[in-house]
Amino acid sequence: ANVTIGGTVTGLTGTGLVLQDNGGDNLTVTQNGAFTFATALASGKAYAVTVLTQPTSPSQTCTVSGGSGTTASANVTSVAVSCSGGTASVGKFAYTANNGDGTIDGYTIDPSTGTLPVVSGSPYPDGSAPAAVSLAPNGKFAFSASDSGTKIQAFTIDQTSGALTLVGSYSTGFVNGSTYPDIAVDAQSAHLYLASAGDDEVAGFAINPTTGALTALAGSPYAAGSGAGAIPAFSPNGKFLYVMDQGSSGATANTVFGYAIGSDGSLTAISANGFAAGTAPSWIAFTPNGSFAYVSDSGEDTISAYSVNATT
Repeated sequence: ANVTIGGTVTGLTGTGLVLQDNGGDNLTVTQNGAFTFATALASGKAYAVTVLTQPTSPSQTCTVSGGSGTTASANVTSVAVSCSGGTASVGKFAYTANNGDGTIDGYTIDPSTGTLPVVSGSPYPDGSAPAAVSLAPNGKFAFSASDSGTKIQAFTIDQTSGALTLVGSYSTGFVNGSTYPDIAVDAQSAHLYLASAGDDEVAGFAINPTTGALTALAGSPYAAGSGAGAIPAFSPNGKFLYVMDQGSSGATANTVFGYAIGSDGSLTAISANGFAAGTAPSWIAFTPNGSFAYVSDSGEDTISAYSVNATT
């Protein structure tokens, strides 16, 4: 059987990145996230992924890890391409939500000194008790969960001044919400997700690439485990989303709950869900190649370690 060769690109801000497999199969990559070469290989064949052309505008250096091996019966999805450098990696603007007064402060980032001059017009109204500001990776939009996560405020970012303009306020569909909710935006700036510990649910939205307006995904909000909390986390290949279930009772208490992400961003609970963790799992982190995951268990000061099946 033939299998495909692919993996994940992170840190890309420039244009013109070209990857190559086995010295001939070229693939132009324009954004962070998963990639797959067009040419499939038979099982038992060698593969070797390299960078043919480095990105420019801004100039970056991309390196490949886990890029060579021999194919087996399953598709290869573990190649990791990491890009760094370029003035864009310094960042132009910074934002913080003020939970106590319902506003967002905006700052420009001085690329030489790192100081933070205040953006003109800051602070900006941001609903009631906002928790944090999440930026789309493309730098065009900012999102903040307010009103205990029952609403999302969406803003466009002026690319010259950093000023925020409200796009709209959107209901998440949560009834109870949770304290200090935060939003996860995918690498393509196409979808966002947030969890509600008070509703045992995860909400998902599609992001309009031109305006930043939000549209609830089909089936949102999605059922999660008991006490679904923390920031939803993406697997490095962008195919799966995970939340921490911090509830003290029920079949999914103190577990990791996972979803497969559809092409439209919708979520489907993966099979054999509710992976056991320690007491009060709080955060999850993946190795760049996606092979392993680690969860901090804040209730008992431990770390739970897992292997990750890239297909399921």
